[in-house]
Amino acid sequence: MGYSEAMDAAAAGHLGVLQLLHARGCISMEVRNNNPGLLGVLRCAVEARQLHVVQWVAQVAGLGVHSDELLAIAIRKEDYRMMALLHEAGAACEFHHFMQAYHLQFPRMMEWLAEHGCPMTVHPIQSVDDSMYALAGKLGDTATLHLLRRLGCPWQGPDTFTWCVRSGCCLPVLQWLRKEGCPVDWEAAVGAVQPQQRGGEVERWLRRKQARKQARGQKRRR
Repeated sequence: MGYSEAMDAAAAGHLGVLQLLHARGCISMEVRNNNPGLLGVLRCAVEARQLHVVQWVAQVAGLGVHSDELLAIAIRKEDYRMMALLHEAGAACEFHHFMQAYHLQFPRMMEWLAEHGCPMTVHPIQSVDDSMYALAGKLGDTATLHLLRRLGCPWQGPDTFTWCVRSGCCLPVLQWLRKEGCPVDWEAAVGAVQPQQRGGEVERWLRRKQARKQARGQKRRR
């Protein structure tokens, strides 16, 4: 008997069987070396919402390097009780977990993650996928944009606005970002306009804003 039986027991919630296998040395509770067998047991337990099994393993061995994948499973299943247990056991949420909840269209999970300290940004922004505002903005997802502001998702300096332009956000989204206080480097924003928007309302608006800023700067230097 070994991990195959242990995974079946975990999925069925048969904690006594797991404890017996552990006591007899049939399964290792070592987590430091990325124990694939133990990960399989934990994965089965989280998938099946067997809280008591996960709690026992966490108490005996901890979650170690397995916590990242377990959180991803719990997010996918929208299992808030499991999320709370994993969090209490020391599992640390990362930006990609917040992103996962967004892609799954789970706003309540996004709120839970934010309330439990999950990062909502990554630095520096190197692609559209690194900015929640750019991701939601390019889709015109105003509900998520308002949610991000309510959750206190921070601006990443003027890079946030620049990447929103680069992602192809429409003019109403860009104007909303500005109204909400998003910092802007107008020169960088103009340079980020995509070919399909050149000459259109987005570029014209950005250039007007850039010209006004330059005019104000010239007046101050006089």
